[in-house]
Amino acid sequence: MTVLLALLTTEGIVFASDSREIFLQSGQLIARDGVQKIFPLGSHILFGTSGEVGMQQRVRDALEAKFRGQSGIFSRPVADLKMSVRDIIFPIIKDTAEHTIAVPGLPAPQLHTIFCGRTSDEYWIFEIDPRGNAEENTERGFCAAGSGGFVGQFTVQCLAHLSVAKMQLYKAQLVAFRIINDIIRAGILGVGGKVQITLLDSSGVRQLSQTELDDLEVNVSLWKEIENSSLGELSTGTTPP
Repeated sequence: MTVLLALLTTEGIVFASDSREIFLQSGQLIARDGVQKIFPLGSHILFGTSGEVGMQQRVRDALEAKFRGQSGIFSRPVADLKMSVRDIIFPIIKDTAEHTIAVPGLPAPQLHTIFCGRTSDEYWIFEIDPRGNAEENTERGFCAAGSGGFVGQFTVQCLAHLSVAKMQLYKAQLVAFRIINDIIRAGILGVGGKVQITLLDSSGVRQLSQTELDDLEVNVSLWKEIENSSLGELSTGTTPP
């Protein structure tokens, strides 16, 4: 369980997540924070996993084993890469479903994965949903997944007027931080810890440091103060002439 959010901009991709992991131990749900959710695959691809911990680990191991030493595959058309990835993930989803014993009161194990990358100077996003379907998200410009994913999708739509796809990379970081941090504060089951953000641009992949994340938090607070001030100017309910 987690929340993943990938935002596409003209300068690159902002990929954000929470850092809480939930797993079953001795019949109890255990929470652990500080868990990495976003991983590089080569030098120009990122992927994030959400769902049952064991399934996530199997997918990460399978992807790394499949693509290790095959740098040429990352220059293939995104449609081909999407099918190659699906062919790895779907059997894991199917195998888990066939060998899982239902536990009353607990949801069936699921897996949701987001991939984003840069091929031939073009950025793209696609997802493999819990049913194993591959869906392109590049045209939409974002993708959200996980137990808090529906909130992320709703929030991005609420901020559609900001035109994230046309933003500079730093401003998109502010948007991503705000969305993930607010979802964490909402207390959704399985979502927690601190915000994690990884960038993918023309220089490659880079995870933001805690200092950079603290800077984003300060500027998001300033952004909210400006919003509040602007709303106050409209409080009379009258239309300007």
